[in-house]
Amino acid sequence: MKRSYLSLVLLIVFLPAFVVSGCDRDDGSVNRNKPQATTTSSARDTEPTTPSPPPHSAETLVPPRPKIVKTVKADLNGDSKPESISISDIRPSGDFVLHINDLTVKGDLKSIGVPADGFVVVDIDTSDRYQEVGVHTPGPSDDDAYLFYWYDGSAIHEMKARLGRWPKFPGNGIVYVDSWMGFWKITDKYVLTKKRNLRLVPQQFHYVGETGMVHKSIPLYERPASSNIVANLKVNSPIVVVLADLSGNPEEAQDIWYLIKTETNLLGWTKGHVFPDSISAGTSAD
Repeated sequence: MKRSYLSLVLLIVFLPAFVVSGCDRDDGSVNRNKPQATTTSSARDTEPTTPSPPPHSAETLVPPRPKIVKTVKADLNGDSKPESISISDIRPSGDFVLHINDLTVKGDLKSIGVPADGFVVVDIDTSDRYQEVGVHTPGPSDDDAYLFYWYDGSAIHEMKARLGRWPKFPGNGIVYVDSWMGFWKITDKYVLTKKRNLRLVPQQFHYVGETGMVHKSIPLYERPASSNIVANLKVNSPIVVVLADLSGNPEEAQDIWYLIKTETNLLGWTKGHVFPDSISAGTSAD
């Protein structure tokens, strides 16, 4: 009887301390049943916050541009010996001369119509030993363009591509090039080939994703160049410009076909000549 009473007393005395301690041990182990401390409210109490996207305009879509220089030293072929790189003989016609050590190559940007103002040094593929040189022109109306070269230690090679306004170099052998299309941003993809040229990856469609408003009623067609009408847009109704079809290599912006989503979630095609008089969308910029 005394032994049972003593056991009960000991249980009453030590049980609260045992429960409060949560059975934590000095060896760093954690009680699976013990909730871990956090410094934030639970998901039920606080909605997750998502940063607001920047305004969709030509100015806010410009990625950071590599520094444009006219002379620099950089290791272009991975031999741990920096090359002396410079540009000279820049002509209004678009001609220029690129110098790498004692070698020179003549280039031209005549098709752009604005002379070069320097060059950038970038690393298109960080897994190889090369860096590339892109001769830059600001172009008319700030329509930048780049003509790229690479150096193997004994010769300068042109990379067979002229990249447009806003190139991005993630360093994985891909270059994403954004250009302004009057009210939306087009993105093209170039890949570095085994022969170290830049090859454009074809896309039948380009994403637009701009909202707009209807000012004049126009028909939407089943497909580009079709005569089958899906819907007639209602004046003052909102629309979304979903896609652009550049597969026919249209020479003028008014000849581009656009896929439109109506306020009733129908999809149909219209030509670029409807912007901006019949439909206004995106941000107009040069």
